[in-house]
Amino acid sequence: MGGFSFEAAARLQSIYERDHSKEIGTKAWEALTPNQKKTYAHYKKTDCVTFALEVLIGALEQAGEKDGLSGLNRTVAKHDAKGTKIAEYLVKSLGWVGVYVTPDLYRPAGNRDEHAEVYRHLSKTCRYYEIPISFLVTNYSPSAPTVPSLRFGDRQKEQTVKKLAPYMQLMSLEFGFGLSSGGDHTWLYSSGDVYEVHWSAWGKDGGLYERTALSLWSFVDNVIVIPPDSVGRLEISSAIMRRFSLEALDTCEPKHNPW
Repeated sequence: MGGFSFEAAARLQSIYERDHSKEIGTKAWEALTPNQKKTYAHYKKTDCVTFALEVLIGALEQAGEKDGLSGLNRTVAKHDAKGTKIAEYLVKSLGWVGVYVTPDLYRPAGNRDEHAEVYRHLSKTCRYYEIPISFLVTNYSPSAPTVPSLRFGDRQKEQTVKKLAPYMQLMSLEFGFGLSSGGDHTWLYSSGDVYEVHWSAWGKDGGLYERTALSLWSFVDNVIVIPPDSVGRLEISSAIMRRFSLEALDTCEPKHNPW
């Protein structure tokens, strides 16, 4: 029997691969007429955070973590299932570790103002909102040089240098809880892929659940929180890579000028 991350990843795959033909996104459900709701009353209603919690709660139950499960349920109820609060609870109360992930730190392909503010705050506090961040995985998919840079002066002309090794370290992890856009969108992570639910879709149409390689993920600012049994693997691989002067995960250290 594997550890928590292994079991959570297996549960994730089981839910992702099941028959979704009688499932509907919560936003799609809200758009139905009263008569349509009667017709589809037996359909399972889901969305991005419902999917994530189905996996997290099931994995905690299987691991026998009663206190952790009770605390998660209280957090969900108190904060209306807000993604940032779920991640904050996992890190502060259950010992998970936060990893900030962005494809290009200096030339964001979208949400430029939001990204600048997020990274300024992260640089000074090592927190994404109130989620403690321990590691950074950045610049694994640099934007085109035509995308405006957030750097100042002559550094604006610098092209972002691709950093693939830390991204490859992240790919080795079996499971994580992910969020984007300040927690408005939540998802699950496993071995290099993002698993999400689209709340405006129907399962019978095949668009409700989706898997996307993290390298192709379109969101600029992301956090993945990983369970304690994966943290040691990440730290060991980083230590080995640094021992041989190879590029490794960046650790988050507060600094005055992020650019």
